Amino acid sequence: NSLYRNKAVLNGGFFRQVYEVLEKFENEEPCFMNVCFGFKRENDGFPDKSGILLSRKGFNDCVESEEWDDENEGELTPRRFKSFLRAQGWLKTYENLLINPDEAAKKEKENGNELDFDLLQDYLTTFHCIIPVKYSDWEGAMAVRHWLEMLRLSRIPTMSFAEIQRQKKTLYSCNCSTYMHYMMCVHAFCTMKACGAITGWPKTMDPTPIVNLIPKRKAAGRPNSAIKKGKRHSLNRD
Repeated sequence: NSLYRNKAVLNGGFFRQVYEVLEKFENEEPCFMNVCFGFKRENDGFPDKSGILLSRKGFNDCVESEEWDDENEGELTPRRFKSFLRAQGWLKTYENLLINPDEAAKKEKENGNELDFDLLQDYLTTFHCIIPVKYSDWEGAMAVRHWLEMLRLSRIPTMSFAEIQRQKKTLYSCNCSTYMHYMMCVHAFCTMKACGAITGWPKTMDPTPIVNLIPKRKAAGRPNSAIKKGKRHSLNRD
């Protein structure tokens, strides 16, 4: 049910991860929101305006790969990740697996790279595909209403469904394992937060760093609010 799903996904660790991703995106550091390989068109074999993201496992596989340039190891930019994945052919193989799995497996076998179960799992967990939800039809509308109800139970402020429709916000589903199981993941949540459909954080699990609001004392000694002339309590009476 929704309460179980909220506890399993929308918890403190989840929101901290979302905050880190959005902060990296604003600072132009590598994350799945800026290592996104464009948006596809229907004539490419993908749903219109869908995109391919690099997973956290994909980031680690790139850096640990033998082909990764050790001399420029400190230069971890989104552009470098994109060029590396295109040069290695990982992205093209993943796209072919989504469009036509049988033809992709046959082509890889001809090139001497037979896709066994482990290799196939590597490809499918290195990237994720996000697909826009068409809330103009009933299936998309049900998905968006489900998300809003799920977020409401976690006390997360959001736009109303009518407001999302009026402003034509683009919301995305994902093909990662977390989304497939719970119908919510970091990728879908980040896109909702970035477009403004989610307007804030839950009060009890706000991942924003806390700033010390207690002012520093100007000088040593008793505070100004202390009772003067040594009368600290009623026992000092004559």
